[in-house]
Amino acid sequence: MPEMPEVEMIRRSLAPNLENKQIVDMDILLPRQIKWPDTEEFHSMLVGRMIKKMNRRGKYLLLELDNGNLLVIHLRMTGQLLYRENLDIQDGHSRLIFHLSDGSRLVYADTRTLGTIYALKQDEIWRVSGLCSLGPEPLSEDFTPEYL
Repeated sequence: MPEMPEVEMIRRSLAPNLENKQIVDMDILLPRQIKWPDTEEFHSMLVGRMIKKMNRRGKYLLLELDNGNLLVIHLRMTGQLLYRENLDIQDGHSRLIFHLSDGSRLVYADTRTLGTIYALKQDEIWRVSGLCSLGPEPLSEDFTPEYL
């Protein structure tokens, strides 16, 4: 299971390849890993949107879109996010493939299918109970001896 430092390293390695790229299409290969909304609305919320910034909150990866919506991904035990420039990207564990404007792909792969994916409007963060109940980030200014 990736812990917070590993999730931060994933964010740092992917962000330069994803930021300011548009999601032009997607292949939803395992719909049950999308927890909100249904797959049809998920598709319509993301296709055509530009990824403005990639953040992390706890173990959640947050992709901020140009319209203010969020793509939230929790890798759980075996989830992976893979950036691929070539076309030969699928294996038996690919669950969701985002086709990006430059021809590259962002592949969500998950062997045990425990990860979770959400497309949310800013006021819908409450739908991810683990995300909305987190305390301050350990490396933030809010994480003080007084807080502890």
